[in-house]
Amino acid sequence: MDRVGIYQAKARLSALIERVERGEEVTITKNRKPVARSRLRAYHSIPD
Repeated sequence: MDRVGIYQAKARLSALIERVERGEEVTITKNRKPVARSRLRAYHSIPD
């Protein structure tokens, strides 16, 4: 699990989402305290 500051997460959101899609878990922190955790969740695709 990687920890990323909120300002860094904002600047690198696309890259963080790609990491989550690969199965990594990312914790976003504010003032070094965890405020959010992102991880891949199983979902069903919606037909067009």
